[in-house]
Amino acid sequence: MDSYRHCLAQVDDSTLNDKEWTLDLPDSLMQFRMNLVELLVYICQLLGSAMFVQKVFFGGWVSSNTQIPWKEVEAKMFALNAVAEVFLKGSETFDFSIVMHLVTILSSRTSDELKGFMCIVYRSVADVVGSYSKWICAFQTNARPLLLFLASGISESLCSNACATSLRKFCEDSTAVMSEPSNLEVLIWIGEELEKRHLPLEDEEEVVSAITLILDSVPSKELKGNLLARLLSPSYEAIGELVSCSVFSWCMTM
Repeated sequence: MDSYRHCLAQVDDSTLNDKEWTLDLPDSLMQFRMNLVELLVYICQLLGSAMFVQKVFFGGWVSSNTQIPWKEVEAKMFALNAVAEVFLKGSETFDFSIVMHLVTILSSRTSDELKGFMCIVYRSVADVVGSYSKWICAFQTNARPLLLFLASGISESLCSNACATSLRKFCEDSTAVMSEPSNLEVLIWIGEELEKRHLPLEDEEEVVSAITLILDSVPSKELKGNLLARLLSPSYEAIGELVSCSVFSWCMTM
Protein backbone atom coordinates (compact mmCIF):
# COMPACT_ATOMS: atom_id res chain seq x y z
CA MET A 1 0.00 0.00 0.00
CA ASP A 2 3.00 2.33 0.41
CA SER A 3 3.50 2.22 -3.36
CA TYR A 4 -0.16 3.08 -3.90
CA ARG A 5 0.07 6.02 -1.51
CA HIS A 6 3.14 7.17 -3.44
CA CYS A 7 1.08 7.18 -6.63
CA LEU A 8 -1.65 9.12 -4.84
CA ALA A 9 0.91 11.81 -4.14
CA GLN A 10 0.55 12.71 -7.83
CA VAL A 11 -3.11 13.55 -7.26
CA ASP A 12 -4.29 16.90 -5.96
CA ASP A 13 -7.03 19.41 -6.70
CA SER A 14 -5.42 20.13 -10.07
CA THR A 15 -6.71 16.76 -11.26
CA LEU A 16 -10.16 18.31 -11.42
CA ASN A 17 -11.05 19.49 -14.91
CA ASP A 18 -13.50 22.31 -14.20
CA LYS A 19 -14.53 22.67 -17.83
CA GLU A 20 -15.42 19.02 -18.39
CA TRP A 21 -16.15 18.30 -14.71
CA THR A 22 -14.04 15.15 -14.73
CA LEU A 23 -11.10 13.83 -12.78
CA ASP A 24 -7.97 13.38 -14.84
CA LEU A 25 -6.09 10.77 -12.81
CA PRO A 26 -2.48 10.10 -13.78
CA ASP A 27 -2.17 7.12 -16.14
CA SER A 28 0.38 5.56 -13.79
CA LEU A 29 -2.16 5.59 -10.96
CA MET A 30 -4.96 4.14 -13.07
CA GLN A 31 -2.74 1.30 -14.27
CA PHE A 32 -1.35 0.69 -10.81
CA ARG A 33 -4.85 0.43 -9.34
CA MET A 34 -5.77 -2.22 -11.90
CA ASN A 35 -2.61 -4.23 -11.23
CA LEU A 36 -2.95 -3.92 -7.46
CA VAL A 37 -6.43 -5.47 -7.16
CA GLU A 38 -5.29 -9.03 -7.89
CA LEU A 39 -2.37 -8.68 -5.48
CA LEU A 40 -4.61 -7.37 -2.68
CA VAL A 41 -7.02 -10.27 -3.16
CA TYR A 42 -4.13 -12.74 -2.96
CA ILE A 43 -2.77 -11.11 0.21
CA CYS A 44 -6.23 -11.14 1.81
CA GLN A 45 -6.64 -14.84 1.04
CA LEU A 46 -3.15 -15.54 2.39
CA LEU A 47 -3.50 -13.57 5.64
CA GLY A 48 -7.19 -14.19 6.20
CA SER A 49 -9.86 -11.51 6.26
CA ALA A 50 -9.45 -10.57 9.93
CA MET A 51 -5.69 -10.09 9.73
CA PHE A 52 -5.99 -8.20 6.44
CA VAL A 53 -8.38 -5.67 7.96
CA GLN A 54 -6.17 -5.34 11.02
CA LYS A 55 -3.26 -4.44 8.74
CA VAL A 56 -5.34 -2.03 6.65
CA PHE A 57 -6.90 -0.19 9.59
CA PHE A 58 -3.81 -0.11 11.78
CA GLY A 59 -3.54 3.22 13.59
CA GLY A 60 -6.06 5.83 14.69
CA TRP A 61 -6.23 7.67 11.39
CA VAL A 62 -9.86 8.81 11.72
CA SER A 63 -10.06 9.52 15.43
CA SER A 64 -11.23 13.07 14.72
CA ASN A 65 -12.30 15.18 11.77
CA THR A 66 -9.20 17.36 11.94
CA GLN A 67 -5.96 16.67 10.11
CA ILE A 68 -7.29 13.50 8.51
CA PRO A 69 -4.78 12.06 6.01
CA TRP A 70 -7.28 11.80 3.16
CA LYS A 71 -4.89 10.15 0.72
CA GLU A 72 -4.24 7.42 3.26
CA VAL A 73 -7.99 7.09 3.79
CA GLU A 74 -8.58 6.70 0.05
CA ALA A 75 -5.84 4.07 -0.20
CA LYS A 76 -7.42 2.06 2.62
CA MET A 77 -10.92 2.35 1.13
CA PHE A 78 -9.55 1.19 -2.22
CA ALA A 79 -7.94 -1.84 -0.56
CA LEU A 80 -11.11 -2.66 1.36
CA ASN A 81 -13.23 -2.45 -1.77
CA ALA A 82 -10.80 -4.57 -3.78
CA VAL A 83 -11.17 -7.57 -1.43
CA ALA A 84 -14.95 -7.29 -0.89
CA GLU A 85 -15.72 -10.59 -2.63
CA VAL A 86 -13.23 -12.45 -0.43
CA PHE A 87 -14.86 -11.03 2.70
CA LEU A 88 -18.42 -11.72 1.62
CA LYS A 89 -17.62 -15.35 0.85
CA GLY A 90 -16.16 -15.89 4.31
CA SER A 91 -17.70 -15.89 7.77
CA GLU A 92 -15.57 -13.12 9.27
CA THR A 93 -16.77 -9.54 9.62
CA PHE A 94 -15.18 -6.36 10.88
CA ASP A 95 -16.14 -3.21 12.73
CA PHE A 96 -17.74 -0.79 10.26
CA SER A 97 -17.66 2.08 12.73
CA ILE A 98 -14.62 3.54 10.96
CA VAL A 99 -16.47 3.58 7.64
CA MET A 100 -19.53 5.10 9.30
CA HIS A 101 -17.33 7.76 10.89
CA LEU A 102 -16.07 8.68 7.42
CA VAL A 103 -19.66 8.74 6.16
CA THR A 104 -20.59 11.22 8.90
CA ILE A 105 -17.60 13.47 8.22
CA LEU A 106 -18.06 13.53 4.45
CA SER A 107 -21.82 14.08 4.71
CA SER A 108 -21.17 17.24 6.71
CA ARG A 109 -18.99 18.71 3.95
CA THR A 110 -20.49 21.40 1.76
CA SER A 111 -20.63 21.06 -2.01
CA ASP A 112 -17.76 23.55 -2.31
CA GLU A 113 -15.60 21.34 -0.09
CA LEU A 114 -16.20 18.24 -2.22
CA LYS A 115 -13.83 19.20 -4.99
CA GLY A 116 -10.74 17.66 -6.51
CA PHE A 117 -9.26 14.82 -4.50
CA MET A 118 -12.09 14.86 -1.94
CA CYS A 119 -14.38 13.63 -4.73
CA ILE A 120 -12.17 10.57 -5.12
CA VAL A 121 -12.37 9.93 -1.37
CA TYR A 122 -16.16 10.35 -1.37
CA ARG A 123 -16.48 8.00 -4.31
CA SER A 124 -14.23 5.37 -2.71
CA VAL A 125 -16.23 5.40 0.53
CA ALA A 126 -19.45 5.08 -1.50
CA ASP A 127 -17.94 2.07 -3.32
CA VAL A 128 -17.21 0.42 0.04
CA VAL A 129 -20.77 1.08 1.23
CA GLY A 130 -22.13 -0.61 -1.88
CA SER A 131 -19.73 -3.55 -1.77
CA TYR A 132 -20.43 -4.32 1.90
CA SER A 133 -24.11 -3.31 1.97
CA LYS A 134 -25.20 -6.79 3.11
CA TRP A 135 -23.20 -6.36 6.30
CA ILE A 136 -23.70 -2.66 6.90
CA CYS A 137 -27.49 -2.87 6.64
CA ALA A 138 -27.54 -5.41 9.48
CA PHE A 139 -27.36 -2.41 11.82
CA GLN A 140 -30.55 -0.38 11.43
CA THR A 141 -28.99 2.74 12.93
CA ASN A 142 -26.72 2.94 9.89
CA ALA A 143 -29.58 3.29 7.42
CA ARG A 144 -30.46 6.97 7.66
CA PRO A 145 -26.86 8.33 7.80
CA LEU A 146 -25.99 6.19 4.78
CA LEU A 147 -29.05 7.36 2.86
CA LEU A 148 -28.16 10.99 3.49
CA PHE A 149 -24.53 10.31 2.53
CA LEU A 150 -25.54 8.68 -0.76
CA ALA A 151 -28.15 11.36 -1.48
CA SER A 152 -25.52 14.08 -1.07
CA GLY A 153 -23.09 12.20 -3.29
CA ILE A 154 -25.66 11.71 -6.04
CA SER A 155 -25.83 15.50 -6.30
CA GLU A 156 -22.11 15.66 -7.13
CA SER A 157 -21.29 14.81 -10.74
CA LEU A 158 -18.02 13.09 -9.89
CA CYS A 159 -19.58 10.87 -7.22
CA SER A 160 -23.03 10.28 -8.69
CA ASN A 161 -22.37 6.91 -10.32
CA ALA A 162 -20.80 5.31 -7.24
CA CYS A 163 -23.51 6.71 -4.96
CA ALA A 164 -26.40 5.76 -7.26
CA THR A 165 -25.08 2.20 -7.63
CA SER A 166 -24.52 1.87 -3.88
CA LEU A 167 -28.02 3.19 -3.20
CA ARG A 168 -29.49 0.45 -5.38
CA LYS A 169 -27.38 -2.25 -3.70
CA PHE A 170 -28.25 -0.91 -0.25
CA CYS A 171 -31.97 -0.96 -1.01
CA GLU A 172 -31.73 -4.50 -2.38
CA ASP A 173 -30.04 -5.73 0.79
CA SER A 174 -32.14 -3.84 3.34
CA THR A 175 -35.69 -3.70 2.00
CA ALA A 176 -37.34 -3.97 5.42
CA VAL A 177 -35.21 -1.23 6.96
CA MET A 178 -35.69 1.09 3.98
CA SER A 179 -39.47 0.65 4.26
CA GLU A 180 -39.52 2.41 7.62
CA PRO A 181 -41.27 5.83 7.47
CA SER A 182 -38.20 8.01 8.14
CA ASN A 183 -36.15 6.20 5.50
CA LEU A 184 -39.02 6.27 3.01
CA GLU A 185 -39.14 10.05 3.38
CA VAL A 186 -35.48 10.34 2.41
CA LEU A 187 -35.94 8.02 -0.57
CA ILE A 188 -38.96 9.95 -1.84
CA TRP A 189 -37.07 13.21 -1.37
CA ILE A 190 -34.27 11.80 -3.53
CA GLY A 191 -36.84 10.86 -6.16
CA GLU A 192 -38.56 14.24 -6.04
CA GLU A 193 -35.23 15.99 -6.64
CA LEU A 194 -34.15 13.60 -9.39
CA GLU A 195 -35.34 15.80 -12.25
CA LYS A 196 -33.29 18.74 -10.97
CA ARG A 197 -30.09 16.72 -10.72
CA HIS A 198 -29.76 16.02 -14.47
CA LEU A 199 -28.01 12.71 -13.86
CA PRO A 200 -26.61 10.50 -16.62
CA LEU A 201 -29.26 7.98 -17.72
CA GLU A 202 -27.37 5.06 -16.15
CA ASP A 203 -27.25 6.75 -12.74
CA GLU A 204 -30.89 7.81 -12.94
CA GLU A 205 -31.91 4.22 -13.69
CA GLU A 206 -30.03 3.01 -10.61
CA VAL A 207 -31.82 5.53 -8.39
CA VAL A 208 -35.26 4.80 -9.86
CA SER A 209 -34.64 1.06 -9.51
CA ALA A 210 -33.74 1.50 -5.83
CA ILE A 211 -36.80 3.60 -5.03
CA THR A 212 -39.16 1.36 -7.02
CA LEU A 213 -37.89 -1.72 -5.20
CA ILE A 214 -38.66 -0.20 -1.80
CA LEU A 215 -42.04 1.22 -2.84
CA ASP A 216 -43.04 -2.21 -4.09
CA SER A 217 -42.34 -3.65 -0.63
CA VAL A 218 -44.59 -1.17 1.21
CA PRO A 219 -47.53 -3.26 2.53
CA SER A 220 -50.08 -0.44 2.74
CA LYS A 221 -51.68 0.22 -0.65
CA GLU A 222 -52.82 3.66 0.45
CA LEU A 223 -49.34 4.67 1.61
CA LYS A 224 -47.80 3.21 -1.51
CA GLY A 225 -50.21 5.22 -3.67
CA ASN A 226 -49.49 8.46 -1.81
CA LEU A 227 -45.74 7.99 -2.06
CA LEU A 228 -45.97 7.13 -5.74
CA ALA A 229 -48.04 10.26 -6.39
CA ARG A 230 -45.39 12.38 -4.67
CA LEU A 231 -42.66 10.68 -6.64
CA LEU A 232 -44.41 11.33 -9.96
CA SER A 233 -45.61 14.86 -9.20
CA PRO A 234 -42.67 16.54 -11.03
CA SER A 235 -43.58 14.48 -14.10
CA TYR A 236 -47.22 15.54 -13.85
CA GLU A 237 -46.15 19.18 -13.90
CA ALA A 238 -43.90 18.64 -16.92
CA ILE A 239 -46.66 16.78 -18.77
CA GLY A 240 -49.12 19.55 -17.89
CA GLU A 241 -46.78 22.16 -19.34
CA LEU A 242 -46.38 20.13 -22.53
CA VAL A 243 -50.14 19.74 -22.88
CA SER A 244 -50.68 23.47 -22.31
CA CYS A 245 -48.09 24.33 -24.95
CA SER A 246 -49.66 21.88 -27.40
CA VAL A 247 -53.14 23.32 -26.84
CA PHE A 248 -51.85 26.87 -27.24
CA SER A 249 -50.07 25.97 -30.48
CA TRP A 250 -53.21 24.25 -31.79
CA CYS A 251 -55.34 27.31 -30.95
CA MET A 252 -52.91 29.60 -32.76
CA THR A 253 -53.29 27.57 -35.94
CA MET A 254 -57.07 27.77 -35.88
